[in-house]
Amino acid sequence: MSIKVKEAVEVDHVPGCKRNKGCGPDCKRRRAKGVFEAHIIVHQAGAKPARYRYRIPKEFSGTRSEREAWADKIQQGILKDLAANPLPKQVVPTMEQFKQEFLDYGTANRQKASTAAGWEVNLRVHLLPHLGKKKLDEIDEVDVQGIKTRMSEYAPKSVNNVLCTLSKMLKVAKRLKRIRAIPIDSVELLAPKSKAPAFYDFEEFARVEEAAAKVDPRCLAMVYLVAHAGLRPGEVAALLQTDIYWSTGAHGEILVDKQTWREVTDSTKTNVVRRLPMTPELAGSLQAIRHLGDPHVLLRDDGRPANQKVLRKWFQKVQRRAGLEVTGNLYVLRHTFGSHLAMKGAGPKDIQELLGHTTLNMTMRYIHLTTAHKEQAVALLSRRELDKKASKNGARMAPAGTPGSSPEMPAG
Repeated sequence: MSIKVKEAVEVDHVPGCKRNKGCGPDCKRRRAKGVFEAHIIVHQAGAKPARYRYRIPKEFSGTRSEREAWADKIQQGILKDLAANPLPKQVVPTMEQFKQEFLDYGTANRQKASTAAGWEVNLRVHLLPHLGKKKLDEIDEVDVQGIKTRMSEYAPKSVNNVLCTLSKMLKVAKRLKRIRAIPIDSVELLAPKSKAPAFYDFEEFARVEEAAAKVDPRCLAMVYLVAHAGLRPGEVAALLQTDIYWSTGAHGEILVDKQTWREVTDSTKTNVVRRLPMTPELAGSLQAIRHLGDPHVLLRDDGRPANQKVLRKWFQKVQRRAGLEVTGNLYVLRHTFGSHLAMKGAGPKDIQELLGHTTLNMTMRYIHLTTAHKEQAVALLSRRELDKKASKNGARMAPAGTPGSSPEMPAG
């Protein structure tokens, strides 16, 4: 419980001001001389603080003691009312009971299909077996530590995915008023392991190109879409012929605004729309497989669109033909795209925009692959480099008619 008595503030609203929805910059705030207000805050367990504001009548606002006595009397009345009408006891659901409502919330708010599926798996495999019978407002730090202990053999990223699902569930429960407050101050995530992204060097990628051309023209187009344009596998599967603008730029342009995951098409992973210029190789490979069938660019033998599972099998064939480790993971080509750009001197901001990263930190993984800028920086410390610069400056300042001659030293 807290009470503050202070001079009231009045606002001179301009015509057209919405008032209760926020004043515009032209509305003027001023102190109302001789007019006072009592601001009272009441704290109750399991609920947000209740805030009250009362204008003090003039007959009780003559002196400070009179104002405070009036405010104290109002406060006592509030406490009396709360004691007579306490907050109703809230029925808090268990995690198991709230599961479907949580998943329905994601569906109603257009959550990506892959994210919703991840929530369902994390709940079914890692959360409900241990916390399913526990009420949402009883989950505490001990339960969070229990998740980390049980998943000690998992990668930090997998553990963090489960913890993020738990955190999101508690936030949704509070938003839907199933709990009055989130019982955990914060869910501390594990530090992710930093490792360089796997990619193909220039010689290995040349083998991939050669192998893809021999396996199937569609495989070559798939390889170039990822390695020359940086598309994610889901973006490749969702690419339509109408997303290719042949007359834009030197060799055409690709619009990337969607992805496909398990036959569901929605926005890209980061909701970033990209327009990517095509290389001559990419444009040529796409021209070679143009067709009049389904609108999708890459089709299976039976004419249906190629999904991520099919693309993975195609890439396994290419890797096998190229004599490389067979993983089917197309992300190695996306990492190759970012890595080759960095090694050839592309700026971090350009690489970030081409890859569709939301933060520059994600892009900086590729920058360490080139040491040219570091070598140039360290070379500045070399005495030899300093001497070279000094000699160049001396030659530039030498008198006309005496090229290369050294200026005479003054007599000691």
